[in-house]
Amino acid sequence: MATPYGPKNDPSWPGHLSAWSRMKVGWLVPIEITEDGVYSIQASELSNQAYVIRKPYPYDEYLLIENRQPLWFDARLWTGGLVIYHIDDRADLQSQRGYPGQEGWPRNGNHYQVAVLPPDGQYNLEKGDNDGDVGDFWKEGMTLGPGNGRVFPNTDAYQFGNIRNTGVTITDIKNADSVMTFRVSGLSETPAPTATVTLAPTVQAGDETTPNDETIFGDETTETDEETVILAPFEDDVKVPVSQLADAGSAAFQSSFLWSLLVVNMCLCLVVVI
Repeated sequence: MATPYGPKNDPSWPGHLSAWSRMKVGWLVPIEITEDGVYSIQASELSNQAYVIRKPYPYDEYLLIENRQPLWFDARLWTGGLVIYHIDDRADLQSQRGYPGQEGWPRNGNHYQVAVLPPDGQYNLEKGDNDGDVGDFWKEGMTLGPGNGRVFPNTDAYQFGNIRNTGVTITDIKNADSVMTFRVSGLSETPAPTATVTLAPTVQAGDETTPNDETIFGDETTETDEETVILAPFEDDVKVPVSQLADAGSAAFQSSFLWSLLVVNMCLCLVVVI
């Protein structure tokens, strides 16, 4: 939400750094939401507070939530409200623009690394229409939930073009001065994100219209995610499938065993020579 020239193209009011930027430079550690409930959040200009939802998403994909209000460096914002980012840290920075109506989207894998989920459904940032507007803020009465392949924006996972229903819903958004509250549901009974979604005509978030006899989910085949472990002491945690560790361990054992045989043979040869 911060640009070199600020919301009003005035470099003297650049705007507050986004929660993602502050997190990446080590100025912010977001609070992780792991359970359904109601959460409160202060304005970014008054508190270094943000929330992250990682639980139902693939590794390095998550939702990041902050409260932006027209205060201090944010004084020239168009309005105030929640800003909800869909982050995919495995995406190619901000180089792949993706939006409803684009051929093959979202299965084509096009999306920003840091994408603002716009409640107005216009995706102006991705289309290059502007640097943000009032339609990018979540306010009272708005709901963000699963898209099932037809409602955008949504909380579906989309890393590498794999569309998955996470079941996460953000609703009951309320504003009391500089503090906002919101309810998160769907985490207590998060569905395994393995169902294949059949994409259908786009519907803007909040539209209650439902298609007749439309198939939302196609292949119900589920896959079992392979268990992984975190390797240390790398700067960034690296997850490696257990099977790979087993293979690596087996290879190391075989190598050690062969070296042992070689040493034994050399010793026997020396005994014979002596």
